[in-house]
Amino acid sequence: MFGPDPYHMIYLFSDTPFPPSESVIAFPFEQTWWTVKAYDQYGSTIYADPLQIYAENVRAQIIENLITGQRYASIQQAINDAHPGDEIVVGPGACQYLENINFKGKNLTLRSVDPNDPAVVAATVIDGGHRGSVVSFSGGEEGNCVLDGFTLTGGIVGISSRDAYPTIRNCTIGSAGTIAIQFWHGYEPTIIDCTILGLVKEQDDPRLVADWRLDEKEGIVAHDSAKGNDGTVQGGAAWQPEGGMIDGALQLDGIDDYVSTEFVLNPADGAFSVFAWLKGGAPGQVIISQQAGVNWLMADPSEGKLMTELKSAGRTGTPLLSQAIITDGEWHRIGFVSDGANRALYVDGVVAAQDTQTGLKGSGGGLYIGVGENYAAGTFFSGMIDDVRIYNRAVKP
Repeated sequence: MFGPDPYHMIYLFSDTPFPPSESVIAFPFEQTWWTVKAYDQYGSTIYADPLQIYAENVRAQIIENLITGQRYASIQQAINDAHPGDEIVVGPGACQYLENINFKGKNLTLRSVDPNDPAVVAATVIDGGHRGSVVSFSGGEEGNCVLDGFTLTGGIVGISSRDAYPTIRNCTIGSAGTIAIQFWHGYEPTIIDCTILGLVKEQDDPRLVADWRLDEKEGIVAHDSAKGNDGTVQGGAAWQPEGGMIDGALQLDGIDDYVSTEFVLNPADGAFSVFAWLKGGAPGQVIISQQAGVNWLMADPSEGKLMTELKSAGRTGTPLLSQAIITDGEWHRIGFVSDGANRALYVDGVVAAQDTQTGLKGSGGGLYIGVGENYAAGTFFSGMIDDVRIYNRAVKP
């Protein structure tokens, strides 16, 4: 392993159980430090103290923020200093980059010097060693967060995407295990012109407390794939195995159809999020409500705009109304997110309304999908509902 100083030994020259047989003819820095790292089958490691050597023949490894012109000793150090919109370029060199990269929620571009050149991609290698993910996205990174033109290897997983949906281009993605890419449901990265050497696997989100996918074909049970809070289909609601936004969906008639569940979550307990797909509906109809509580997601009675009645229990509490019409007959993914101090409504991944409202009114009742909390006439939903999800954390869709 090489480094520009004893504290950044992140350039991997050789990883082998035998003494390296290759000759080093160029070092990454004029003043290069080198060391040996040994590890056993249990993951225990030991380092030799780094020693300094001087090179006459230098093949520099370049990590540069093109916006600021600043150069760095490691990729992670460059990301740590970067701002959204920055572009970091990484050059191929004599060694692999021995790092586990985390984008830390920053929508920036990290690329090789020429992502369209297969030879450059093959020579610009990030090796995650024998731990974690080689590259992690877990802070709400979006499509304008780009990883472009790298070979990823080592690590337990090549790329991990949680609460994020970045863009991955022109990469060769592998790992030391069997999983190349893992992601939470709804957060699969956009993959463009990549070679994937392993499995692409959807992982369970530990903070997902309910997930009614509504993909059943018959019966009156709406299964919860997260925690087993199965719902009961009431009325004559019809399963649509091929008609959903994600696989199947449930068709409600707007007269007496709905789904009832046991208790899942109390809004007064802290941060939480709820999302659902819908198609159809009319002004005043409700998508999700809580027994002995309020309507969580609904179309306002006037124009069919997304709104919520989840509000503070005090006198200052007011419903939150967006300007986004959701009853236009198209599929929309709607959601409500509270972090305990702020609340927001989402339509198709975009904030539709937001404000500050603390101490939401609580309820210990179960949920209704497709009708208001008091069964009022006009609140029964007429249309399709699909993939209802509830988290006990604030989610960025």
